[in-house]
This record gives sequence, structure tokens and C-alpha cells, in this order.
Amino acid sequence: MSEEAATTHNIPGQPLDAIRCECGTTVTVEEMEPLSTVECPNCHAQFPVTVKLGNFLLLSRLGSGAMGDVYEAKDRTLGRHVAIKVIGGKATVSEKTIRDFVSEARSLAQLNHRNVVQIHSIGV
Repeated sequence: MSEEAATTHNIPGQPLDAIRCECGTTVTVEEMEPLSTVECPNCHAQFPVTVKLGNFLLLSRLGSGAMGDVYEAKDRTLGRHVAIKVIGGKATVSEKTIRDFVSEARSLAQLNHRNVVQIHSIGV
């Protein structure tokens, strides 16, 4: 299954078949809706049904806008929480849309302020 069209819920990425709880129990989630919540049958901890997108695990949708959706995610390499903006959805993904997205990211990357989210990278 490709990462671009992995679900029928317009969530980019590859849904996981199973998630390992902190208690060590493997919970099967292949039939669950991505980004919904699942409970561990052993310890009853609740956690999101994550979706793999590149090196990130999407945890929840934070919001939607004209250019796409923003997700809370976990960087699997660095172990930090990040926000990921994915263009598409309502927007037509054209060369102009991509240029505008890159231009917006470059402009925001120049800012360094405690009330502005830091841009760490962009990718296709």
C-alpha cells in the first residue's frame, strides 16, 4: 500500500496493523479507524491508532485549512513531538500550490520567536 493513499479517511500515510503498548502488549489495530483511540486489553492504557508518514507517526489532526491539514506527530528518530502540515485535501495540489507551500515554509523558517512554530524541514 502506498503512503500517499493508505486510507479511505483522507489521512496520508501507512496505517499500522499493530501497536505495542508501554506495558509490552501488542494491540491489533488494522480494523480500526486511523487516529481513533484504542485501549490496551492488558493495562487499559489509551493511545491513538497512529499512521506512519515517512519518519513520523501521526497521532491526531490538529486542524484543517485551505492548503491542507495539520497533524500532531512524533518524530520516530528524535523522539520529539512535532506538527506536520500536509498539503492536499481541499486544495488542488498543483505546481503553484507546491511553490506557495515552499515559499511559506521558507518565510516562516526565517522567523525566530517564542510564539511562532519553528520550521525544521519540508519534503515531498
